[in-house]
Amino acid sequence: MGMNKYNGEFKISNNAYYQLCRFCLRYKEFQDEIEKAEKSFGGNGLVTCSGPNGRHSDPTGNKAIRAIWLREKCELIERTAFRAAGEDYQALLKNVTTGVSYDQMMACGIVIKVGRNVFYEKIRRYFFWLLEKKV
Repeated sequence: MGMNKYNGEFKISNNAYYQLCRFCLRYKEFQDEIEKAEKSFGGNGLVTCSGPNGRHSDPTGNKAIRAIWLREKCELIERTAFRAAGEDYQALLKNVTTGVSYDQMMACGIVIKVGRNVFYEKIRRYFFWLLEKKV
């Protein structure tokens, strides 16, 4: 298992870090799927029987369950960002879910109350450490 070179308090393996990065980058995908599922909840409401074993299929219910599951993933990312960054949680959320860098956010006028090094070496690192404990 590869460990990163950082010897500080919030150390996770490189593999865990890359897995969590990709998980966070799916945030928009999760939100889009939730929106799509919620729009389709108005379906015909039919419950169908899927065979001789008597198992029932409820497409609307299945979509609702999936939407809840995806919403929990989004909320996990959001809560963890808030816990790690406090006032700067929206900037951290944008960074980890879209890949927009600190410098790009500052250039676009997004106010971040901490410096670049603190953002990456403390807040972002703490975020991924916390997230790894919850996933």
